[in-house]
Amino acid sequence: MAIFPPPHAYFWAANKPAPNIGYLQASKEFIGTRQARKLDVAFNAWIDAPAGKYQRMGVFQLLSPTDAKTTLEKVKLYTHGDQYKILDGYKTYTTHYHPKITRYELDGEFHYPAEFKKVMKNLNVQIVHLAEFHCCGDWNGRDVGIERLKQLKGMFDLTQKYSDNEFAFLPGEEANAHWKGHWNYLFPKPVYFVKSREDNEPFVETIEPYGKVYRLANSEEVYEMLKLENGIAHTSHPRIKGSKNYPDKYAQENFFLDDDVFAAVEWKAVPSDLSQPRLGQRVFQLQDEMNQWGVKKKMIGAGDLFYLDSTSSIYSQMNINYLKLDSIPDPRNYPEVLDVIRKGDLWLSTGEVLLRSHSITETQVTAEIEWTFPLEFAEVIYNDGEQIKRHTISLAETKEHGRKQFTFPVDLSNATWARFEVWDIARNGAWTQTTWLKEPVKRGLGIGSFTLINADTNYPVPGYEPIQEGAIIDLSELPTKNLNIRIDPSPYVATKIDVEYDEDSTYNSDSDYPFSVAGEKEGRYDAWTPTLGSHQIKATPYKDDYKGSSLILNFIVIDSANEIDE
Repeated sequence: MAIFPPPHAYFWAANKPAPNIGYLQASKEFIGTRQARKLDVAFNAWIDAPAGKYQRMGVFQLLSPTDAKTTLEKVKLYTHGDQYKILDGYKTYTTHYHPKITRYELDGEFHYPAEFKKVMKNLNVQIVHLAEFHCCGDWNGRDVGIERLKQLKGMFDLTQKYSDNEFAFLPGEEANAHWKGHWNYLFPKPVYFVKSREDNEPFVETIEPYGKVYRLANSEEVYEMLKLENGIAHTSHPRIKGSKNYPDKYAQENFFLDDDVFAAVEWKAVPSDLSQPRLGQRVFQLQDEMNQWGVKKKMIGAGDLFYLDSTSSIYSQMNINYLKLDSIPDPRNYPEVLDVIRKGDLWLSTGEVLLRSHSITETQVTAEIEWTFPLEFAEVIYNDGEQIKRHTISLAETKEHGRKQFTFPVDLSNATWARFEVWDIARNGAWTQTTWLKEPVKRGLGIGSFTLINADTNYPVPGYEPIQEGAIIDLSELPTKNLNIRIDPSPYVATKIDVEYDEDSTYNSDSDYPFSVAGEKEGRYDAWTPTLGSHQIKATPYKDDYKGSSLILNFIVIDSANEIDE
């Protein structure tokens, strides 16, 4: 009998090799575990269990009549041996890595760039987009002189040296300049630029032996450079870490509204909440909200990893992009990579579930799906006006190791956009980009969702995050009757939300985040119990004097345990 955890939904070791023992948490109410709070400044823990949520922390047991070695080989089949399967017509692509290989290369330590490439090739990764110069003294990308240009040239030379017809490094950087939060860039060829400019310096000049060099004084010049060089940008780790308030805070800026330039946001399943039936809900929620904003952004799976070598165990926290490409790009000139991202000709996977083909129309979703673990469900996420809706299809009849063409009828005639996800019993998944069924209308501030809150713990009530339109809330099935409802603006820039509840048009006006129906103070929600029956909430956001779009939620409250049979 082999015993093993879900490949990605367990307490995997943090970026740098580290044991996950010694970090138990216990009290009279609970017992749990977490990663080390801090291994060092670059390697943070990314799994924890929010209070009040039931964590699914099971393991799989594989019974086999064969010997141990053969049984372990069977286990490896569930993750293709911790490798991403190569598919005809696609190339595997990953982004956002800080290995500092340029620094190693220029210091003459050639073994590490070669080993980093070997680690990636062993995973069957075919294209790696780097994010160099993220830390460490003169190597943080802030140098305004000749050292910056030398480092960029070192990165460009390195990508050519270690690329071949089976593997490519693409140069890149988590620039984090002028636009707030963290962001990465991708040009179609090597581009030299410095992240600051004095008044007496030109925006662009020629400096030998580097050629054209940009100097960037402000946000507008970053945008202009990307347009001139046909580059794209994407938000790194949106709504967490250094991008905690982004892209929301620049959601109405011209550079972000330009989908050909600011093309995407990164997807990674952190922080990992093991109570969810899927991974990465943080970015999925943002993607749906951005669709409602009327911008055509893509999701790009990212690593956001630092030091890697042959001892690193990274498959568990990785994901992969399947780009519709016929060949490995040349790191000297690779516009086809940016074209694929702009068009949305890519889909994402944790590795175990594959979308060999898919199509979304106004009447159905079709997909050829391949999987290793038995599938659990598929879901079509779409909009109906201001409402975000989900059509969930059980796939519980599937067995392990399969491949099948599916057709899922669904009425999307009123939808502007839709996207598709499929997940297995181990919370491995694959998902598409958004398909636009109608041209979007760009809008300003609105409401993203409503979430039922346990006022005893100040955390969401499982199953009601968010509350779906027309939901039936059974008080007898909740952990408490001390409740509240959190209101999430979208983007997160509201300064006030007015709440209408049933017939009361002035029920509440909340000017402090988190916004709620029944009031809170510094994140501690006031206890409130809705009466039995049908209810309606209308929330209207404001940013100073600007009034945004309202959202209405209808729901029903029952108490089945205290019902009296007539």
